[in-house]
Amino acid sequence: MSHASHGYSQIGVNKDVNEDAYLIDAELGLFVVCDGVGGNVGGDEAAQLACRTIHDHLVNNRAELDKLAEQMDRDSAIKLLANAVRVANTRVHNRSKEEDSRKGMACTVVAVMTFKKHAVVAHAGDSRAYLIRRGEVVQLTEDHTALNYQLKTGQISAAEAKEMTGKKSPIIRALGHKEFLEIDTLFLELMSGDKFILASDGVCGAFNDGELLKYTDNLSEDQIPEHMVALAKERGSHDDCTAMILTIESVGAENDANLAQKVEVLRKIPLFHSLNYKEVVKILNIAEVRKYDEKDLMIKEGGTDANLYVLLSGEAEVVKKGDALATMRAGDFFGEMSLLDKAPRSADVRVTRKARALVVDRTKLVNLLTIEPAMGLKVVWMIARVLNLRLRNTSDELSFFKESIPDASESIPSLTEADLALLGEDDDLEYKLES
Repeated sequence: MSHASHGYSQIGVNKDVNEDAYLIDAELGLFVVCDGVGGNVGGDEAAQLACRTIHDHLVNNRAELDKLAEQMDRDSAIKLLANAVRVANTRVHNRSKEEDSRKGMACTVVAVMTFKKHAVVAHAGDSRAYLIRRGEVVQLTEDHTALNYQLKTGQISAAEAKEMTGKKSPIIRALGHKEFLEIDTLFLELMSGDKFILASDGVCGAFNDGELLKYTDNLSEDQIPEHMVALAKERGSHDDCTAMILTIESVGAENDANLAQKVEVLRKIPLFHSLNYKEVVKILNIAEVRKYDEKDLMIKEGGTDANLYVLLSGEAEVVKKGDALATMRAGDFFGEMSLLDKAPRSADVRVTRKARALVVDRTKLVNLLTIEPAMGLKVVWMIARVLNLRLRNTSDELSFFKESIPDASESIPSLTEADLALLGEDDDLEYKLES
């Protein structure tokens, strides 16, 4: 993988020191932006100390980084960057207790760690990371502010929150505030041409998604950070302003095609129609790609596996009691009802042409939706809509079937006494004779 990166920072209006800090180590694959919180004494020190500590921790664990670059393990990669941020939190927190003048020092943090074909994002506070991919802007981080918390918990409406855009809101999670820091993390597969924008809150509030696209499309990458900061200042930002861009230049055509296909097929599944790009990425994180040879059994009738399957390539046949019911091709999905209950499978699914499938495990999905309630609500709502549609279709089919069958009293004549005599006296059948 090759990439290019550039950063720029400028002190705020009427300030003595710049409390933002950023770090780029392209060779290590580490990119960090920190912002001293709320004008607290020592905010600049907190931001600089956090950047250095995260960097030092990863340098000291270089062997683990190299190992992950060769053989990726999602959980290990997330843990490595998260631990670096936690170590930084401890150092800043301890430093804040050493002198009264440093009491309360803290900073936000947003960090991206890249590997050959993957990246990990770690975040606390209101500095942001954006991903720009194929003309789409995705905010990868969520502001840990009182305003955003009120919005998420329904205390204010989206319209009310929009009216407060640009106004300062208290940070409710930051590096150094407490002994233990809760960190948001996200694991991503990379695609050639991906652009990451990292920025402090002094810059973030000045841009909408369309403007970010315009900047990245029309300016050279070394100009983008400085222009973003300059425009933020023009639009009234008095805060310290920092912006950074990281461009993934090449990951490989095959990798790009595979990732694009996985995202596309997941977004076509009705259960996931309401999810945004970031949420689809989280589904991808719990999914795995499995390969099947011809005649392999993907699902066994009566089996109790609880997976959703999405065919990426090849073909499979749904078979029940020896009868072929349907042919599944690339883009088709099946097994989704197992996400709702653990009832035995109602049919076999056998591969008829060598196949690859994206497999989502029920337990992993339930765990994800439990810790992401807003995402869970979207999926449950779509499940309800899908079941409602199926119920309506079934009712229509039953009504049509009923209407197509003549009334029994009109089409089946009753037996006469002569007919009954022909059946023999020993038959146990009872008939209602015509009167």
